[in-house]
Amino acid sequence: MKHEEYREMLELAALDALGGEDVRTLEVHLSTCDECRAELAELRDAAAMLVFYAEPVAPAADLTARILNVPRTTPRAERMPGLEVTKGRDEGEQASTPSGFVPQWQAWRRWSQQSRLGAMAAALILIVLVVVLVVLWNRDRATRAELARLSSRNDEMQAELVRLARRNDELQAELARTSKHNEELQAELNRLPNRNNQRPGTTNPREPGVPATPGTPPEITENDSRVVELTATGVAARARARLSYNRRTGVIELVVSGMPSPPAGKTYQLWLLIDGSPVSAGTFNTGPGGRAMLHGQLAADALEASAFAVTLEPAGGSSKPTGPKYLLGSAL
Repeated sequence: MKHEEYREMLELAALDALGGEDVRTLEVHLSTCDECRAELAELRDAAAMLVFYAEPVAPAADLTARILNVPRTTPRAERMPGLEVTKGRDEGEQASTPSGFVPQWQAWRRWSQQSRLGAMAAALILIVLVVVLVVLWNRDRATRAELARLSSRNDEMQAELVRLARRNDELQAELARTSKHNEELQAELNRLPNRNNQRPGTTNPREPGVPATPGTPPEITENDSRVVELTATGVAARARARLSYNRRTGVIELVVSGMPSPPAGKTYQLWLLIDGSPVSAGTFNTGPGGRAMLHGQLAADALEASAFAVTLEPAGGSSKPTGPKYLLGSAL
């Protein structure tokens, strides 16, 4: 055995906590080592001083009698079978240890070291498990939050799709109404020339040299009907209009498309420029698609106009143009 191993046995020997074989091994070493004997004496003195720090306890009354009655059966120390004598570090130092025998203090030290290693391994495993659990818990919480956000976003998109589908249905219905109204206006435009030439009181042109029948109205020919296209200004770029009139009868018809709805308290007004002076031909408002139709009749001589315009005026119309011009046209 090494000298340090004997020194580790001194503390247990001072407290009388060594086993039988360890005691004999240590006694053999102490017989040749002055240093260990001195250290053991100091340790025993220190252990003896502990008596003075303890509270004195009175012994039981029958303790002396019981001690005296204990038979003396101390066994005689005998040499154990298989005991071998080996040399120590110093010359002449011998220790008696059985073959394959592990001293008690060495077994205790090995057990203590193994226990510490096992505790450290268990603590390390516990720390790793805690870290893994924390990471998984944070990842699960983040996943749940993302799923909740995606679910909310999906609900919003579903609501938006429903709103767009409803809006699409409304636009389809509006488109159908606009298409139908457009067909009606187109049919009305196609009938305008015939209506101007076939109004009550009109007759077909007479053949040259055929006198007029007394009491019949003046003859109306195709040369009396006029059609003027009115184009938009910068105020309403998409607006269009077609004005048809008959200079003999004074009947006018205006068909408008693409005009914006007039603001509250406003209306559109048609003007004829005659000899440099504007003459009102009526007011109108637009419907779906910015469409409108105006029917009117003026004195026959008032239709000798050189230009036409549509302006935005106060509701009820004005005596002269005051607002911006939306449509302009000129007689051919």
